[in-house]
Order: sequence, then C-alpha cells, then structure tokens
Amino acid sequence: MGMSDRVDAIILAGGLGTRLAPVLSDVPKALAPIGARAFLDYLIDFVAASGEVDRIILALGHLAHRIEEHLAQNRSPLPILSVIESSPLGTGGAVRNALHAAETEDVLILNGDTLVGLRLADLLNHHRHHGNRMTLAAVPVDDAARFGSVIVDGQRVTGFVEKQPGAGLINAGIHVASRAAFDSCVSGPASLERDFMPDLVKSGTLGAFVSEAPFIDIGLPETYQAAASFIERYH
Repeated sequence: MGMSDRVDAIILAGGLGTRLAPVLSDVPKALAPIGARAFLDYLIDFVAASGEVDRIILALGHLAHRIEEHLAQNRSPLPILSVIESSPLGTGGAVRNALHAAETEDVLILNGDTLVGLRLADLLNHHRHHGNRMTLAAVPVDDAARFGSVIVDGQRVTGFVEKQPGAGLINAGIHVASRAAFDSCVSGPASLERDFMPDLVKSGTLGAFVSEAPFIDIGLPETYQAAASFIERYH
C-alpha cells in the first residue's frame, strides 16, 4: 500500500463506561490505567505502529477534558484531533460527528476500550479487495454471551444474534468504512451495531474480516483486570 492509501482513524472514546465505574470512579474508560500507562496510549501506539494511519481523530464526550489533559502531557506518535460531542450520540452518531474532521476516503473506526492483535494492513486490504461499504474484524470467542455474535457467510456479515451463550464470532471493535457509508445516516444519537450495521447487512455491503487474533476489551472489571497481562503478551 502506498502513502495515498493511508487512512485517518477515529477512536470512539466518549462512552460513559458505567460498568467500570466502581473500579475507575471519575476516570474515563479510555484512560483506565494498565501498568504505568493509560489504555488509550496502547491503542494509539497500536494504530501508529501499523504504518497505515495518517491521523487519529478522538471522538470524545464524557470527561473529554480529562482525555485532552492526558494528551497534552503525553506525546503522541501521530497527529491527534479531538471532536467533542455536547450530548451523548452513541457509537454511530459519534462516528458521523467525527467524520467532518477526517480527510481520507476510507476511515478506520476503533472502539476506545478494545485491543486486537491483528495487522491493520490486512484488514484494509481485505476491505478494499471486496469493495464493501464497511468491514468489521470478527474474532472467535469461547463464550459470546456478553457480546452478541456476528453471523458470517463467506466474507459477508449476514446477521447478528443477540447475546446467547456458547462459542461464536464477535465484532472485535475495529472497522474500516468508506465515508459514503454514512451518507444516509440521519443526525442525532445512533448505534453503529443496532442502527447502522443492520442496513448494511440488508444491502449486502457489510464485510467480515475473520481473524484468530487475540482480543481484549476493558468493559468489565474482570476483563479490565486481565488487560495488563494481555498487553505484556501482545504489545
């Protein structure tokens, strides 16, 4: 991939993190400390190390000022812009709100509370090769009950299953999308998973990049506790 194929990355870091609140109190989830650093620092490093990304756009909301203070004190390997929502927009609304700051035709969209050990170049190449409007990274887990699973046929997502126990593929929280995929989105609060992706499934334009990559999210106290050893192994 040449320089012109590089993308801007939107990191969704505006959520309330209610399930982690007992552990973190007044710290936004993206700043959850893992060892001596914040979770967001590892995510920024992961994006920068790929060599595929020009700039990072942080979609912020809840406790945005804390994240901006953190960024002011910690040098980033890539240029970072903040886009702050004035009221909660959900994941879909946050992406649409941040898109005006993006300059590339395709954008990476990353959840601010997940890390996946895959090569971003592979995800981007897969997306471009198959020509979908959006491609999500899907990883297998032993128990999909907490996440909801993704139904994949070939390289397309054909549906979503609400939270059922048992092994399954889950959305790993890393997506690549063409800007045009958001053209039909109405403004206001919206969820990527519940409002936006089902329309792409209907039109057959939501791709799946299935990977055995290691995955962690820090959305629960117990997964947060496991993050330090995950980062030691894979970072």
